[in-house]
Amino acid sequence: MMKFFTRITALALAGVMSICLLTGCQTQGSSSASGSTPDSVPEVVDIATIDDICLYLTGLPSDEVVATGNGFEITAGELACLIALTCDNLSNYYYYYLGVNELPWDSTAGSGEITLADFILEDAVKAASIQHTLEAQGKQAGFVPTQENLDAIQVALDSMQAELAAEGITLQTYLFQQGLTEDLYRWLCECDYIYEALALANFGPDSSNPPTEENIRAFREAQGEYKVKHILLATVDTTTRQPLDEKTAAEKKASADTLLKALRASNDSMALFDEYMNAHSEDPGLAGNPDGYVFTANTTVDPAFEEAALALEYGQISDVVEGASGYHIILRLPLEVDVKEDTQVYISKQMSLLTEEWAAQSDYKTTKAADKLNVQVIYDRLCAYRDAVAALTAPAEDQPQEQAQ
Repeated sequence: MMKFFTRITALALAGVMSICLLTGCQTQGSSSASGSTPDSVPEVVDIATIDDICLYLTGLPSDEVVATGNGFEITAGELACLIALTCDNLSNYYYYYLGVNELPWDSTAGSGEITLADFILEDAVKAASIQHTLEAQGKQAGFVPTQENLDAIQVALDSMQAELAAEGITLQTYLFQQGLTEDLYRWLCECDYIYEALALANFGPDSSNPPTEENIRAFREAQGEYKVKHILLATVDTTTRQPLDEKTAAEKKASADTLLKALRASNDSMALFDEYMNAHSEDPGLAGNPDGYVFTANTTVDPAFEEAALALEYGQISDVVEGASGYHIILRLPLEVDVKEDTQVYISKQMSLLTEEWAAQSDYKTTKAADKLNVQVIYDRLCAYRDAVAALTAPAEDQPQEQAQ
C-alpha cells in the first residue's frame, strides 16, 4: 500500500480545509446506516448539539489515551483529526486517479493481512507518534514555540474567524469539519514551528551540514540523481517505437563505433562530444534538453543506459551502449547546483529523512481504547457532519422548496 503522507503540517491541513469547507462530501461506505451509536451514522446530524467532535466521531472523549510510546501519550482527539486527514487524502487519490467515489474499506494490501481501514488507523497512529517525537526532539534541543510564533497562530485563527463569520459559520464548526479543535490546531502549528527550527539547526546555513554546493550535490547524488548527455543512434522509429530492419540497425552500430573512436582520439573530447551530439544524435528530446538530462536511479530510464551512466566518472565517456532505443554514447556530467534555489529543497528533504529515521525508532503501542475505533464510521460521521454544515450554509436558492398545498 502506498504511503500517502509522512508528516502532518498546518499547511497540509489548510489545503484539506480549503477543499472541504462548506462543500460537504458524499458519505461513504456505511452511510446508509441509522441510529446514533459509535458504530453507526445518524440519519440526521444536528451540529448545534455537538460540542465534542471526537466523542461524536469515535465514541471516546477527546482526552482518552489510545496509544503510548517513548514517554508520550496519543489521545483520541489527536487520532481523530489525523484519521480524517488520511481519509481525505486517500479519498481524493482514489477519486482523481482511479475514478472511485467510495473508499474500498475492506480491500487489502500486500499479503492481504491488512485492510484499508486498518492501514488508515495504523498510519494515523504513526503520524501522531511523529508529531510527539518532533515535539520531544525540539524540547531536547531547546526549541519551543516563541511568543512570535504563538502570536502568528493567534492571528491566523482570528483571520479565519473573521472570514468565516461572513459565511455564517463559527470557527469551531469549521475546525470540527476536519476533526479538529482549536487546541489541536494550535498544537499542530506549534509542532510545525519546532520542525522548522530543527530543520535549520540540523541542515541550515549555520549547521554542521550546511547547504553548500558540495553538500547539496553530494546529497542529490546520494538520492540517486545523475546528469548525462548522450548521442543516440536509434534502432527504433522514435515516433512509433517500431524496430528498424536489421541492416539499418547494423549501420547504426557501425556509425556509433566510428563516432566513439573519434571521441577517444580527440584532444578535446568534451567539445567534440557536443558537436557530434548536435550533428548526429537522433534523440527526439535533444532540442528541449541541449545541456543534458538529470535522471534519478531506478526510475523509468532504460536499465542498460542507467547502469552504463552510473559506472562513469565525471567527464568520462562510455563505450557504445545498446539500449531499448538504440545505440548510446554517454557522457557523465556533474550535477549543476544553484545554492540559492536549491537550499530550501535540500533542507526540506534532509529534514524529511531525519524525521523518517526518528519515526522508525519511535516505540509506541495502542491501548485497549483504540480497539473501539472504527475508521469507516469515523469518516462516515465526519462526512455526515460536513453535509449538515453545507446544508445550513447553502444559499437560499439552493434550499429545497416546499410543495404548494
